[in-house]
Amino acid sequence: MTATIIAIAQRKGGAGKTTLAAHLGVALAAMGNQVALIDTDPQASLSGWHRRRKARLGGGETGLAFAATTGWRAPGEIQRRACDYDILLVDSPASADSEVRRVIKSAGLVLIPVQPSPVDVWATLPTLEMAQRERVPALLALNRVPARASLTASMREELAHYNAGLAASSIGNRVALAAAFAEGWGITECAQGSLAAEEIAALATELLALLPSSARALPRHEGDAELDPALGKPKEAAGPPPNEISPSAEKARKRAGAILMAALDAMAAGKPTVPEDLPDDAETTTLIPLTSRSKST
Repeated sequence: MTATIIAIAQRKGGAGKTTLAAHLGVALAAMGNQVALIDTDPQASLSGWHRRRKARLGGGETGLAFAATTGWRAPGEIQRRACDYDILLVDSPASADSEVRRVIKSAGLVLIPVQPSPVDVWATLPTLEMAQRERVPALLALNRVPARASLTASMREELAHYNAGLAASSIGNRVALAAAFAEGWGITECAQGSLAAEEIAALATELLALLPSSARALPRHEGDAELDPALGKPKEAAGPPPNEISPSAEKARKRAGAILMAALDAMAAGKPTVPEDLPDDAETTTLIPLTSRSKST
């Protein structure tokens, strides 16, 4: 078993990466994956969440593995844990360039949460450029989206033009997510059926579509919606309706998907960059699975 390593990175503080890591970890584990969380942020917020979780549920009942490491030790710990799990979610530091770079270099995918404001979108560029320098595909995800954010559609359109994938799912700015995190819970286990839980589940399902087939099995439970065999997910998504965006924004999002697919193809072929001959009108709504790969640390 070799895990797919997902680094959750964002150099700008306040993007919600640690809260997102905890909730996604619980959601992905509930979908039948063996998940480990690794906290590489010296602030240790994810470690605090896990301590509360252990106190509430018991050390052997948390549903996922956990480790904390920082600095030069991080790549070795990440690679060691990768041998035992399907998915590793790594919470990276918010600012230290060298430490973030070590984490990204160890990953197979970088998930970059972004708040829908011009300042946050612009501040995402250094993290995205770091991923590109390390030749690791990146997926941008709107996070902490206000209920009535007039800028959301325009910010989504702006992000879609970046040289990265853009998640169709977005996470609202919901008090329930912070409250659950503070108590050591994942939102999908303590508030099932809530809008916050549905949004996290939708993003987790979208991430699963990027992973090798061994990490994509969705378990059936009595009462579950009928599964579409071709997609491995409910025929009628339980999540909220997608954000209304302009046709140009949707076209740009599909273009971003094509860029991520091309990056993965180039990586599998041993090429350092996305092919320069990618057609201007290339677009996709489906992302191909990541292939297993090893990188020197």
